[in-house]
Amino acid sequence: MVRVIAVETSTVRASVALTEEDRGLVFRREFEARARLSRNLWPALTALEAEAWPLREADLVAVAGGPGSFTGIRVGLAAAKGLAFVTGVPVVAVSSLAAVAAQAGTEGSVVAVLDARGGLYYYAAYRVAPAGVEELLPPALGTTAEIAALPYDTYAGPGAAPAAWPDASAKTWLERWPDAVALARLGANTFRERGGDDLLTLRPTYLKGGQV
Repeated sequence: MVRVIAVETSTVRASVALTEEDRGLVFRREFEARARLSRNLWPALTALEAEAWPLREADLVAVAGGPGSFTGIRVGLAAAKGLAFVTGVPVVAVSSLAAVAAQAGTEGSVVAVLDARGGLYYYAAYRVAPAGVEELLPPALGTTAEIAALPYDTYAGPGAAPAAWPDASAKTWLERWPDAVALARLGANTFRERGGDDLLTLRPTYLKGGQV
């Protein structure tokens, strides 16, 4: 049995989940992360603990490692590290863009996109399959024109396509948000492949300076 605590805080729609991979059990909470994220995060985890099992009994903590909200990623990683130090449970940071791609609901190539503000967007390309996602292009920062010019037909990201999205008729846009349940699955796969992250060297993936 693999029990995973998942913390996804890279956008304004934050979520946490406790999952038991082998039994297919999922306990999930979603909440707004526009303000007071640090105050809402722990109560959400505590509520899940009351429904499922003590957090100290987890086998893994999966956390959004970025890119995304500067504050959200920082708070989420701090919470994951805090859980690890208290419980001794290993931590795996997962790309927020990979969590978007995993929500696509379709197989094949998908470009995941997150708003970086200032007319820029984070993006990465993945091959999506039932077993998980495979990175085709690493996370980067670009304009809508640069991203839409990539040789892919399917794009996914929170909300509707950006207002400045060019040639929208030639591309498929899927509204998909990164989610804690998808993060848990990706984190479990990553842990099996390479083990946990070093808490002392684990840092967020921001891709740009300043707060987002």
